[in-house]
Amino acid sequence: MQIVITITLLLNFIGVVQALMLALVLFFRGAKNQLNFIIGFVLVVLAVIMTNTLLSVSRIVHENSFFQDIANSVLFLIGPLFYILVNNYNTGERWRTKHLYHFIPFIIYLPLSTFFGLSSLNAQDGLLFLQATNAIMMPWLWNVHMLIYLGYSCFFIRDQGINHAGDFNWIRGLVFGIAAIWLLNFLLTIVSRFVFPIPHEIMHNVTLLFTIVIVSIFFKSFNDPLLHPNRSSTSGLSEKEKVTWLTKMKDLFEGEKIYLNQDLRLSNISTKIGTNERVISAIIKDEYGQNFNEYLNRHRVNEVIRRLDTPDSLSYTIMALANESGFKSNSAFYKAFKQQTGLTPKAFMEQHILSENR
Repeated sequence: MQIVITITLLLNFIGVVQALMLALVLFFRGAKNQLNFIIGFVLVVLAVIMTNTLLSVSRIVHENSFFQDIANSVLFLIGPLFYILVNNYNTGERWRTKHLYHFIPFIIYLPLSTFFGLSSLNAQDGLLFLQATNAIMMPWLWNVHMLIYLGYSCFFIRDQGINHAGDFNWIRGLVFGIAAIWLLNFLLTIVSRFVFPIPHEIMHNVTLLFTIVIVSIFFKSFNDPLLHPNRSSTSGLSEKEKVTWLTKMKDLFEGEKIYLNQDLRLSNISTKIGTNERVISAIIKDEYGQNFNEYLNRHRVNEVIRRLDTPDSLSYTIMALANESGFKSNSAFYKAFKQQTGLTPKAFMEQHILSENR
């Protein structure tokens, strides 16, 4: 058993150091890229969780400690951070004040747990009921919280896909990997509560598995061009190759109007053109300063505007035109349209009708 504890301590220590080093690199690199900041914060949260395991297993601090109150609180950050990570990666949406709503459970739980010392209360404090409520409810609240956010993130990835990164597999593996390990932890929690108690050593090693997998995936993510805004992934291509791929891509978009396909993915483009997805993403970034999703939606929005100038447009709603132009959902269309034109579709239509009547 001592060997298991020693290995757990060593791997947790390595995990903490790796997570913090990667976070620092991403923070310094993230001046023009919010994705780096988001991933950096995820790594800091993981470092806190790993440190809590490290301190508990080593018995440097008692399990019911002030630091564990903080570690329990930051658990409520994981789900929202992954939601924002997936959303930012797919749409390029920057941080907004509205995102603070996702952190309300953390904002509420942190001061309560630290101020009242929920983990370290005892009967003499006269708050035994609060202690028991925290011990019983907190694991279930956190698991439901994770279920909602990880479930949404997995559904979003499956339903929408992420269109602009050739090596999107790292983020797909990250989200689905966390979901699988969270499910294992949830099942062990149920077994421990209702069937038979599971030793702390096993529960700690589940957390270790959770953190090790994430850190290893983040190492792989460093090849993603989105995380390196100042480095071009086309640097290994000749000018002739760049022109060749760019010409083929223009033929697909401007000639065949491939963007009309609502289920279009970056993989479809790479197959038709005959190169890998990373090259396409990098060429679009270098040539247009956009990710693939933005480039795709720009063509679709332009198609909607073009169709508004045809006599047949009077027979369609603007959403019908959007669907025919390749948009699959109302929200994606409205967001892309306003981002490109500065107007909502309704305001644009009214302005368009006024200009025609003059």
